[in-house]
Amino acid sequence: MSKGYSDNSISSLKDEQTVRQRPAVIFGTNDVYGCAHGVFEIIANSVDEVREGYGDQIEIEVKQDGTVRVKDNGRGVPMGWNESEQKYNWQLVYCTMYASGKYDSENYAIALGLNGLGATATQYASEFMKVVSVRDGKKYTMNFKEGKPVGSLLVEPFPSTQTGTDITFKPDKKVFTDINVPPEYYVDKLRRTAMLHPKLKIELRIEGKNDITLYYPEGIKGFLNIVCEKQMINSPIYFSGEDNGTDIDEGSADDDDYYKVN
Repeated sequence: MSKGYSDNSISSLKDEQTVRQRPAVIFGTNDVYGCAHGVFEIIANSVDEVREGYGDQIEIEVKQDGTVRVKDNGRGVPMGWNESEQKYNWQLVYCTMYASGKYDSENYAIALGLNGLGATATQYASEFMKVVSVRDGKKYTMNFKEGKPVGSLLVEPFPSTQTGTDITFKPDKKVFTDINVPPEYYVDKLRRTAMLHPKLKIELRIEGKNDITLYYPEGIKGFLNIVCEKQMINSPIYFSGEDNGTDIDEGSADDDDYYKVN
């Protein structure tokens, strides 16, 4: 028999439970489509660095067990202590919903993700995640397991001008019903991303498949010349320019007709 609907019947999900128990709210579904959405949230952060003029290369490696590694040569994610928030930045970026460095237009004039959800949501939905950020002559490393931090932030000297972020994670089968995102998804999605960002070179390595380099220095024009079996016109018409110091691409990388994972 029912115990009744009383004052003690109301409960709330805490921290990582908000995503792990209700992934469809954030990712749209809890199947392979939702998993693909989460993967691209991490990739999109690297793309945003390129859009802002920092870095020009993204390496993506996909293992047969579903583990994904995304490495870029952007500015590196700030991981240290945030005095104004009284928290470490790794807590804000990877463990706090609606926390972001993209709310301030001085940091990101145009970005694929502006809600401050992607990195945290994907971390929460991962079996594990390892974040390595290189900036300011230091290497910052933080580990997570099933949405929770493991250990403390490791900070090591890194005497180099190199900067960037290197994230390895595995979507959790306890969260998604299917984590086997088809290679076609990566190729299709990343090809369009590279097409819209002429300065960006994407190196894609999928275990068991041939490595692919996606790079279109002429943008849409170069893309069409490669993918069209028969040239329909002498020269494609395309536009690009600059607005307030920011490059305007020949389109938007967020023009999904949702992820076609067939």
